[in-house]
Amino acid sequence: MSEQFAAPGAREELPLAGRVRPALVLVVPAGLAPGALDGLRYRLGLLLGAHSRVRVRRLPLPAQGSAARVVPLELDALAAPRLLGLALYQQLCLAEAAAGRRADALVLATASATPPQFPVGLGRPLRTAAPEAVAEEVAVLRAAGHQRVAVLNHQLTEPVQAPGAWAVTAPLADHPLLARAVLRRYAAG
Repeated sequence: MSEQFAAPGAREELPLAGRVRPALVLVVPAGLAPGALDGLRYRLGLLLGAHSRVRVRRLPLPAQGSAARVVPLELDALAAPRLLGLALYQQLCLAEAAAGRRADALVLATASATPPQFPVGLGRPLRTAAPEAVAEEVAVLRAAGHQRVAVLNHQLTEPVQAPGAWAVTAPLADHPLLARAVLRRYAAG
C-alpha cells in the first residue's frame, strides 16, 4: 500500500503484531498548545492497542537510552507525502460537499519542504504559499476571476488566516491519516 492509495476502509497491516511495543514518544515544538494533539494521541492509542503508551514531549529530545521509540512530529520528518496529500484531498472533498459546490482554485498553505502528493489530479489552478502569504495568493486568484478559492492547510495545528477564501481546511493534527503516518514512522524504528 505504500506506493498506492488503499480503498476506503482497507486495512494496512503494520509490522507491529506479536511484538512487545515500546512506548511512542511524539516530540513536538515547544510552542504547541497543550491539548492540541489530544485527538491524535487518542487515535494512536486505539491503533496501537490498550497496552501501549503514547507520550508527548516538547523539544529538546528526551535523553537517549530510553526504551521508548521517539518520533518527531514534523510533516517533513514523517516522510509521508502521499498520506498527507490524501488527508488534504479528503478535507477538500468534505468542504466542497458541505458547500454543495466545487472550489474553482486552490491555495496550498505550507511551511513544509516536502509538498504533499495528491491522489488524483486536482483539475484546477493550485498555488502554494507560506501560511503568512496565503491571503495574497487568494487575492491573486480572485483577481483572475476565481470566485471559490479553497485553502488547503498543510500544517499540524495552526489555523490559516485567509480573508477572501471560499473555504479553509482544518489543520492535519486530528486527521486519521496523520496517525497512520506516525505509526509508519514508529514501526520503521
